[in-house]
Amino acid sequence: QRVAPLTGGWQSDDDVPHRRKILSRIVLYLHQRRPNAHPEWVEKVPLMAKRLEDALYRDAASFAEYNDMSTLRARLQQLALRLG
Repeated sequence: QRVAPLTGGWQSDDDVPHRRKILSRIVLYLHQRRPNAHPEWVEKVPLMAKRLEDALYRDAASFAEYNDMSTLRARLQQLALRLG
């Protein structure tokens, strides 16, 4: 599996703590959407969340855009629509 190059030029290793925070929020959102999910689905949540977080990180035009918690849910919904 090839990894797309970073597009914004703003990404750096300094973002790791922020990425973990976003990742945790995504996991929370996924669990909230399916509170009575089957154990097999729950098992897949960390990987799904990581893929979603990575796509948001790569697609964002700036750190401020990426780290904006007020738009996170909407950006996740747009991403889900794009991914089908």
